[in-house]
This record gives sequence, C-alpha cells and structure tokens, in this order.
Amino acid sequence: MKRRQLSRLGLAIVLGAALAMVGLLVTTVVLSRNVDDVASTAAHPSPRTTTTTTSAPPATTTTTSAAPTTTRTTKKPPAAAAPRAPANCTDPAFSTAESDDGWSNGDYYVHNNMWNAADYSVSQKLVACSAGNWSVTATADDDNGDGAVKTYPNVHKDYHDWGSGKEPPLRQYSRLTSTFAATSPHTGIYNVAYDIWLNGVPGNREIMIWTENYRQTPSGDRVAHGLSFSGTAWDLYATDDNEYLAFVPSRPLTRGTLDLKAFLDYLVGKGRVPADSTLGQICFGVEVVSTGGKPATFRFTDFSVTD
Repeated sequence: MKRRQLSRLGLAIVLGAALAMVGLLVTTVVLSRNVDDVASTAAHPSPRTTTTTTSAPPATTTTTSAAPTTTRTTKKPPAAAAPRAPANCTDPAFSTAESDDGWSNGDYYVHNNMWNAADYSVSQKLVACSAGNWSVTATADDDNGDGAVKTYPNVHKDYHDWGSGKEPPLRQYSRLTSTFAATSPHTGIYNVAYDIWLNGVPGNREIMIWTENYRQTPSGDRVAHGLSFSGTAWDLYATDDNEYLAFVPSRPLTRGTLDLKAFLDYLVGKGRVPADSTLGQICFGVEVVSTGGKPATFRFTDFSVTD
C-alpha cells in the first residue's frame, strides 16, 4: 500500500511540477509578446497634431520669397521717360500787361509784342521767370472776320546791333540750332512759330517756322511739299516776292530741336533768299489771331539758340 501511495504521490508531484513548468512557459511567452508590442509602439508612434513634423515654417523664413531687385540677373528694360511737364513760373522775375514791354535775360529778350492790337479789343499779360520759362495770357477775338494777327508775344535773340544797325552775314554761321517747348490752349486761332528776320528787323525777308498750327493759314501759296528737316516733313508757303516764307510741319511739334541753318540754306539754294543776306533776329512765340474772346494761356518752357 505504501509503495502504491508513494507512487501516486510521486506522480502527483511530477504532474504538479509539469504544470508549473507549463505555467512558467506561458507566462514567459506572454511577457515576451508584451515586450515586442512595447518595442513596436516605441518604433512607430501614432502621429499627433501637436508634434507633426510637416508644420509650415514661419512666414519670415519661407524659402520661396522673391529675390531683391538688386540681385536679379535679368531686368526689364526701363520704361520710357514720361513727357516733361510744363515748368510753372510761380514767382516771376518780370510781369507786364503793357504793349511792347519786355525783359532782358542773358542773351535773350522776352517781349510782350502787341504790334497790331491798336485797332482791336485785345488784352495780354506776360509773366517770365527766365527766357526759357514764361507764359502769356491773351484775350482776343476775330469778330470782324479779317483773320488778322493781333499780337506776337515771343522770346528772341538779337543779332542786329541796335546802335549801329549792323548785322552779321548769314554765311558766317556754320550752324544755327535751337531748342523749344510750348503748350497751347487749343482755342481760337493762332500759330506757335519761329520768326527769323534777315536783312534788317524788320527786314526784306521774314522766315517763319511754325511748330503748331491751330486753325491758321499762312500767307502766300504752297510752293513745296514734304520737305524733310530735323526729322519732320514740312510744306513751304511763299508770297510772290518771297518776302514772307513759312514752313508748316505735317504734325504739331510741342518740343524739340531744329536745325535752323538747314531751313535757311534750303531757301538760299532755291534762290528765295539772297546769298549775301544778313541775320537780324531769331524769335520764338505765338501769333494770336483770336482766343474766342476769352482768356487763353500759352506756356513756353524751353528756348535756346546755338550758333
């Protein structure tokens, strides 16, 4: 009986030990799986909005900002310069409303020339800051319809010696160029023009070079068409005796540089001006026929003569 009991007891012990071993193995496997899960979780964490690695960089550090214009390797061509605005003579050195009054400024004379106003109702005030910056406000009408020029306010350079009456020969000048600029009111009847006197002031040749014509017609007849001077096409008008000659441009010119000598040489070459002519005066201004009976202002913002 004891041996059988011992055998049963031994079997129970053996079975218990076996079960303990199995339990230990199971526990080990479970722990191993938990460790693997923890390791896996640590290696591949779930994304969180508070720790995202794709958040945008601050605006001040963006890598797509444009490069400064000073470091561009290619540049657009510069824009064309805007047309120069008329100069404003807000503090004039000279002002007059008197007929034939004027002011000397260096080599030039600004002249409130109202040579034919006496028989008409005309008023005219001129203010000047310089020979290249002056304006005139005129009031005139053409109610009687004769189309007469009443005034020619202008700036001019004298070659005529008013003391001796002497003038230099035209042929002594290899060049005569002039710059000009003027703006007009586009009302009434007028022409903005150079007026060049030869052989006296006034002399036996008056040569006009119109730069802008507003409803005006030159004296004489058109004797040439499409003449080219200073990059512009011109028509030439002449009286029968050639004492009045006028070049009229194909388009208005509000500013520019003219080769006056080229115009004069053409006239000499065509026999319309004597080759032994003398130079008396070069003027630039406006011939006023009418302003429609209302004040109208003409501004002159450049004038020079190079000889």
